[in-house]
Amino acid sequence: MNTINQRQNVEDSKRVLEEVNRRHDDIKQIERTIAELVELFEEMKLQVELQDYIIVKIANEVEMVENDAKDATVELKHAENIIEQLTERRCKNIFYFEVEIYE
Repeated sequence: MNTINQRQNVEDSKRVLEEVNRRHDDIKQIERTIAELVELFEEMKLQVELQDYIIVKIANEVEMVENDAKDATVELKHAENIIEQLTERRCKNIFYFEVEIYE
């Protein structure tokens, strides 16, 4: 009877040891997975930082283009005014020239 109990205890101990080893292996796998996740998050952080720089640069360039477009609009309006004034002068000059010819 004592031998049977000892064998049973040995079998139980082996099962417990196997379960502990399985859990230990599972924990090791979880540790590896967490380490991989940490590495992925570090890579993502670097990508976000790089993209942030690019986005800020693009935003600055968009602002510069917007300002240039506003300046160009002002210049075009100024040019239109000059053309209108020149056209009016030409019309007046042509009118005066025609009046002088017919007089």
